[in-house]
Amino acid sequence: MCAELENEVISLFSRTPNGTTSSGFNQDKFLLNPSSNSEENLQQFLFLGILMGVAIRTRKPLDIHLAPAVWTRLASLPLHTSDIQNVDCLFITSIKSLSNIDKSGVNAETFSNVIPIEKFHIQNSNGTLQPIVPGGEDIKLTFHNRKVFSTHALKFRMEESEEQIAAILEGISYIVPAPLFRFMTGDALESWICGKPEIDLNLLQKIVRYRDMDKTHY
Repeated sequence: MCAELENEVISLFSRTPNGTTSSGFNQDKFLLNPSSNSEENLQQFLFLGILMGVAIRTRKPLDIHLAPAVWTRLASLPLHTSDIQNVDCLFITSIKSLSNIDKSGVNAETFSNVIPIEKFHIQNSNGTLQPIVPGGEDIKLTFHNRKVFSTHALKFRMEESEEQIAAILEGISYIVPAPLFRFMTGDALESWICGKPEIDLNLLQKIVRYRDMDKTHY
């Protein structure tokens, strides 16, 4: 099932924008698909949460590779600009450039000739065009409101998967008490659910048992 999630056979995960554009960090990681928000999808996310809870309880890790930003939100911690940059560096570069476009000599008269975005809408992390504020498809982007646009665009990307996060946490809470996560970091939660990515050789040597050979056998 984990392989199917990451092969996008099931549309719950999507590769990070950095992975799609082959730029920045976490190119091999996945985000929760914010476009998978139907009732059936949210039930699937809830079931994924149950599987995560079982992985914690049984200490049998899941082989899933979610981006750090996802684990941060599952630990109920806030995201920062750096978290979004680590999964979509081109987006952060774009909104910073937009906010500071006056420093490049662009003004109110030339703004529309330089910026292809016309309304208060952007692509979510899965590439689907969505308004960043209610009625955003009817709000014109201008030189004077560009910084407001950038602020809302960043907020939108930080909050785009909150429905999916809530469904997963509900599923986990069926197996593991939810208040426990208040004392955890995203990294710690990932380690609980997925295990450690590196093998401790010293620990392995202490617990290994040999049969018909010893540790000097090659």
